[in-house]
Order: sequence, then structure tokens, then C-alpha cells
Amino acid sequence: MMHNLEDALHRLRPRPLVPWLLLLTLSLLLVPFLLRPGRDLSLRRVQDAGVLVVGLDASYPPFETTDGRGNFGGFDVDLAHEIASHLGIRAAFANIAFDSLYDTLLTGKADVVISGLRYEAERTRDVFYTVPYFDAGQVLIVRAEDPVQTANDLAGKQVAVETASEGDVEARRLATKVKGLTIVGYPTIEEAMSALHGGAVDAAVTDHVSARALVKDQAGLRLLLPPFAADPLVVAGRAKDGALMREVNRIIKALRDDGTLARLAERSF
Repeated sequence: MMHNLEDALHRLRPRPLVPWLLLLTLSLLLVPFLLRPGRDLSLRRVQDAGVLVVGLDASYPPFETTDGRGNFGGFDVDLAHEIASHLGIRAAFANIAFDSLYDTLLTGKADVVISGLRYEAERTRDVFYTVPYFDAGQVLIVRAEDPVQTANDLAGKQVAVETASEGDVEARRLATKVKGLTIVGYPTIEEAMSALHGGAVDAAVTDHVSARALVKDQAGLRLLLPPFAADPLVVAGRAKDGALMREVNRIIKALRDDGTLARLAERSF
């Protein structure tokens, strides 16, 4: 009888709290790790693979071209090689129709897309866009000896455009801001440039890439940069690949700051 009473009292005795408190503490410490989403290994993934797969549509010279035998060239291709080199790997290219580039990216068949892309706000839930690497917008071309430095210096002057072109649209928008600026339309940009050379107008307008080619081919002209109507081009990656895309973004900024992007543009355009 005595032993039974002692056993009952022993079962009623409070248990030590230390093991339970230890277990609770460990559980609380583990909660952040259990709830934390998977680590972003995107940068390590491409570095371990040794290759950055770049989606592009190689039918858009001078940004990207191909000889059909796996050899690619152009400004975007040079940029891809620079980015890959800074990542310590090489670039490989997936030549895809432009309308399918985002599908190729989001299904994981390419790590990034570098193909003359524009920023699209509606895609940013799934897509990470870098800072611009080139502004393909509309620029003013003037005679080299003219003292014009900015669009505002064209107040009261005449500007030639190719009629109904994007340059025409942007020049007319500019004319609402620059007092007395007159827009003169021509059937082709070549005729607009002839008018500029001949002194019939004070400036001409076309897109940045075309303007570079025109200035190279025709002496005595210069560009007013940056473009007065911006059209920035960006690199696209998957939003979930934050580690990779932050590094790509950092590299593009560095290439801009050290003059590499300007040199690539000079070589390609």
C-alpha cells in the first residue's frame, strides 16, 4: 500500500522544465529557416555551368546578326561576351524569333535576353530589367561648325525630318517646347540630310543608330547627344533570378562608367 502511494505521488510531481524550454527555444530558432524561401542560386548556377545562355533574334543588324553557321555578331553580341567575361564564364546564343524571346526566357531555355529590348512595365512581375545599355532614341544632327549644343539652341531655326517617320513625330513634339522651331518634311532621310548639307535647314532628326552611320559616311556633321527623345534598350532576365540579374546590372553599370559601352557602340555603329 505504501509503495502504491509513493508511485502515485511520484507521477504527480512536476517534471523538470529545462528540457521543454530547450526544445521550445530550438523550435523558435528553426522557424525562420523553415519558412524562408529557397536560396537564390542563379548566379552560382551559371558560373558552375560555365556558360551564360543568351536569347536573341539575330535578324536585327547592327545589334545582332548571324552567318547561319553559329557565328554571331553585333553590338548586343559583343555586350553579351563582355558580361559573360566579367562573370568568369563564356556566352552562348539561342537564336529565337523575337515574339518568342520572353517564352524562351521564362521557360529556362535562356538565362538572359539581349536583343534590342525595351522596358515593359507589365512584365516586371516575371522579368527583371537592367539599367539601359544604349539609348536608340531620336537625335539631332547639325553641321560640325555650327555652335549649336542643345535642342534649345535651335529656337527660331529649321529642322529636317523624314515625313511620317518617328523622327517627324518626335521633332514636332520638340517644336512645342522650343520657341520658333520649324519642322520641314522630306520624302527620305537622305534628302533631309542633303538639305542640311546644303544649308537649307539647320539640323536633321533621325534615330541614334542611323544618325551614327550618317555622320560616319558624311563629313562635316556631328550629333547632339544624348537623344532628345529617349528609347533605352535593356537586358531582361527572370525576376526570380535576382542574384544573377543584380550582378549583370552591376556589370552593365561598370561597362558604362569605364567607357566600354561607348567603345562597343562606336565599333558596331
